[in-house]
Amino acid sequence: VSTQSTWGPFNRIIENYQIQKMELDITGVHSGDVDDSKETFQKKLQESHSKVSSSEDGSKQLAKDKQMSLFDVVMAISAELQAGKDMKKIREYMESYDHTRNEWKRYEFYDPNKRYTRNLIASDHQHFSLMLLCWNPAKCSPIHGHAGSECFMLCVKGKVTEYRYNWPSCQEDKLCAVNESDLNCGELAFINDSSGLHKIDNRSDEYACTLHLYMPPYDSCLCFLDESGKSTECCVTFYSENGQIVEHI
Repeated sequence: VSTQSTWGPFNRIIENYQIQKMELDITGVHSGDVDDSKETFQKKLQESHSKVSSSEDGSKQLAKDKQMSLFDVVMAISAELQAGKDMKKIREYMESYDHTRNEWKRYEFYDPNKRYTRNLIASDHQHFSLMLLCWNPAKCSPIHGHAGSECFMLCVKGKVTEYRYNWPSCQEDKLCAVNESDLNCGELAFINDSSGLHKIDNRSDEYACTLHLYMPPYDSCLCFLDESGKSTECCVTFYSENGQIVEHI
């Protein structure tokens, strides 16, 4: 994966402020309406950090109220993955993200020459990565696996359709969709390699956006360029990182 950011230990870059001595290494997430004052911002950061990492009840209450900001979600997931991996809690955090805050729009980029773009929001490069996928109208992904990663997908704009496939037993096997389901705005889906392959399709003439959490991150995955059982390993890259378009050489 191409990267332009420096991901040193105990660094966080949020709204162009570098805050030292933090426990986690995350970039590109802001805590909502951030004041221009660095002191005010640091106070908000400490309050949010306290809610989700020093008190389990804090993150539970945020999730219960369904008022989690993007920053809150990242902090809660990061803390949970440092402690273990309770998939039920992580699902609750993803479901509780208030996408109507429109924080994700900072990472919304489209390219008419691509089916969709992958835009990195946050990652610790070990336990998780969170990104926004932006879908052009009438475009779809290839059928693909997830390289052993656990994956949540939350639709935050428009509607997409997910097609599920079983893994082929050999290259001669034809891939046939075994399930088709629409993912409307605000709805969450989950997939891992044990549950099969999938393809995401934006069948409408409008743009769509989906928020994806991968645990752990991966650099490549198996793709099936048609419905045959023949696969190829595809490297994945980011169109943008930290809200900035990446220049690929």
